[in-house]
Amino acid sequence: MKKIFYCVLLFISGISLAANLQQNVQKLVTTCSCERCDLTHAKLSGLSLGQHPAEHGQRDYLNECNLNQANLSHANLDYAKLIGAGRSYALNINLNQAKLMGARLKNTEFYRIDCNETNFSRANLTGSSLKNSNFIKANFNRANLRYVTTLYKRINLGSQMSQANFSYANLLHAQLDATLDGANFNHANLHNAILDPAIIDVQGSNNSGFAELNFSYANLTDAELYETQGAAIPFYKTNFTGADLKGARFFTGYRLGQPQSTDINAAIFCHTTMPDGKINNRDCLKKSNEKTN
Repeated sequence: MKKIFYCVLLFISGISLAANLQQNVQKLVTTCSCERCDLTHAKLSGLSLGQHPAEHGQRDYLNECNLNQANLSHANLDYAKLIGAGRSYALNINLNQAKLMGARLKNTEFYRIDCNETNFSRANLTGSSLKNSNFIKANFNRANLRYVTTLYKRINLGSQMSQANFSYANLLHAQLDATLDGANFNHANLHNAILDPAIIDVQGSNNSGFAELNFSYANLTDAELYETQGAAIPFYKTNFTGADLKGARFFTGYRLGQPQSTDINAAIFCHTTMPDGKINNRDCLKKSNEKTN
């Protein structure tokens, strides 16, 4: 008898949850707002929020699409268009502190939206574009970011990704033109990736876009890293401990339209596989002494 009661209770609870999810989805679609909503497992593939200025004559859409702190964990947003625009070009789609853990975001377009402190851990963003948006302190831990790009029609409209967490993320063939100060790429896969960080103001960094970034144990094989043009000390204290740099290329500035190679001597090396395949342990002793002091 108890088993029948529990089965009926679970069935009723399931119907209630499904009805609540449907109400929240309808609210999002009709009002473009669902702050703190539970949209877990929602089927939103192909969803379109906001409008693209180039495609819609820069007309205003809404003052704000508010999804602040919404829970979109494991939701399906494949091929969705999350596009904020307006005459003032103010960001008007708010996904700050939203939860998108394990969400499906393949070929999704992010354009001029706020995703500060948003959790994308284990989400699948393969082929998505992250254009001119804010991802400050966003969590991409173990996310699939293969073939992701921040570039828009070859125009520099990179995103803000300061202090973002890319640890253990898959960035195979990704192209990131963004502010990356304080970002963490620990154990990330950056094979064939292109990183071109914007100029940042980090004290003591000498305008190095890669200053003190953590690439420890990352896979940077055949990657291309473009240092900030005019950096007094390229790759200032960039941490390549345990990283694989085999075949990687490092540039700073352009001459006659061609990127100019640069050295990475100011970086930190310990058990690092260099571009030529050799192991570099130059800073291992220094790191050991720092731990003991």
